[in-house]
Amino acid sequence: MAVFRAPTLLGCTEFGSVGQTRALRLGVEDARGNQDGIVRNDAALANTVQGLTLFDRNPALRRLKDASEGFRTSRDDATQLREFVEQKRADWGQIVNPAFLAELPASSRARYEVQKASMIARANRAGSAHVEDHWVHAAGSVDGQNIKTRELAAMLLTPESGRVKAMVVMAPGYQETTRQYFDLAHQATLRGYAVMLFDPQWAGYSKGGQAGDIDRGFGNVRDVAAVAARAAEIGEDRFGLAPEDTLIAGNSMGGGLAGVVGAALANDHGLVHLEGAKMPEGLPYLSLSGFNRASPKGINMLMRLLGRIWPLNKMKMVSSGLPDVTGNRIVQAKLAQHASEDHTLTRTHAMVASQKDMDALMNRMESEPGFRPKGQGYFLMASEDPLADTAASKEVATLTGSEWVPFESPDHVHHEDPARQGDVLDGLDWLTRSSSPSRR
Repeated sequence: MAVFRAPTLLGCTEFGSVGQTRALRLGVEDARGNQDGIVRNDAALANTVQGLTLFDRNPALRRLKDASEGFRTSRDDATQLREFVEQKRADWGQIVNPAFLAELPASSRARYEVQKASMIARANRAGSAHVEDHWVHAAGSVDGQNIKTRELAAMLLTPESGRVKAMVVMAPGYQETTRQYFDLAHQATLRGYAVMLFDPQWAGYSKGGQAGDIDRGFGNVRDVAAVAARAAEIGEDRFGLAPEDTLIAGNSMGGGLAGVVGAALANDHGLVHLEGAKMPEGLPYLSLSGFNRASPKGINMLMRLLGRIWPLNKMKMVSSGLPDVTGNRIVQAKLAQHASEDHTLTRTHAMVASQKDMDALMNRMESEPGFRPKGQGYFLMASEDPLADTAASKEVATLTGSEWVPFESPDHVHHEDPARQGDVLDGLDWLTRSSSPSRR
C-alpha cells in the first residue's frame, strides 16, 4: 500500500508528527507486552502505574514528553511501526478495508492502520476479520434545524464466535474517539453483542467537523441517530435482528440530551429527519456519566465563561486535562496515550455549544407529559461526578422513567477503568433482558 512519507527532518513521519509516531510505537509495545492500554509499564503487572509521573498522565505534558523523545527516536519508531504492520498483514491478511482507507487523507492512512492493528493485537482477537471499517453518511435535521453533513468514520466489532443477540452503538464523550472504546466494545462482543463505534465531530478521522469543537447539541444528536440507523440496517441484513434490536449507549456528552438520550427522545417524536436509513423508534439507551449540565465547580464555571467569549472560545488548544475528569491514575495514563496518538484538541466553546438544545429538550419534557422516549433507559452515574452535574442527570432519568443506577465515585470517566467496565456491560444486559422478548 502506498503511503505518504514526509521526511523526519520536518518533524513528521508517515504516521504523523514525531510525537504521534512515538506514542504509536509505545502503543505497539503495550500490545506486545502486558496489553493493558498503559504505556511504559510493560515490565510490570498489567494496570499498574507505579513509576509513572505526571508527564505520563497529563495529556499536554505527555505530548511534550513524546515529542521530546520522538525527535531522537522517530526513525527507529517509524521502522518498528512498519514492521509491526507488515507482520500483522502477514498474520491476518487485510487490516483495513481498502475502500475505507482510500477515503482517508493520505497523511492519515498509515496512522489509522497501525492504530487498528495495535488495538486488535492488544485485545488478543484472532485477527481483523471481525473488526470492520465503515463510513456512515450523516445528513439531515433535528427539530427543523439543518445540521452540516458529515461522513463519520465508524468501526464495527462482531463476536468471533456465536450468534449476535443485539447491535450496540457507543457514542463517545467530548475529546473522545473510537480508540477509547475499543477494549469495552471487545468485552461486549464476548457477551454476544455487535458494537459500532464512531469518531464524533470533534476528534478522530470523521469528516465535516471542527477539531475540538461542537457545532450544537442537535448536531451530535443527528450523528448518533445516523449511526444507530446504519447499525440497525446491518443488524437486520446480516444477523436477522429486528430493527429495534439495537441499543444506543453513550458516555458524557454522548450519553446525555446531546447524545443518546436526546437521539432517542427526538427520534421517537419525529424530530429527527435523516437522509437515507431511518433510526428505528423505541430504542433502549444507556447513559454513562451523561452530561446534561456542568457540575457547579469553579473550573467548570470558568470554562463555561470562557466558552462565551469570542474569539477566545474558538481558539484551538492542546488537550490539557481540564476540566478535571478523573483522579484514577490508570485512566489518566490511558487518556494521555489517546491524546498523544490522536493529537486531541479542545476549544472552550464546546463547554456551552450544546446547552441551548439540551435545555430545549428538557423544557419540553417538563412541560409536556407525553414527551418522553419510548424505549427503556438505564443511567449509570457517579455520586460526585466532577464534570457532569449528577442532579441534572437524575432529573433526566426521572423524567424519562429510566433505571437510575448511582455508584460512589469522584470521577467522570469510567469506561476505561477495568473495575468499572463490567458495570457498563451489565447495563447492556439489563436493557437486553428488559426491553423486549425478542432480545432475551
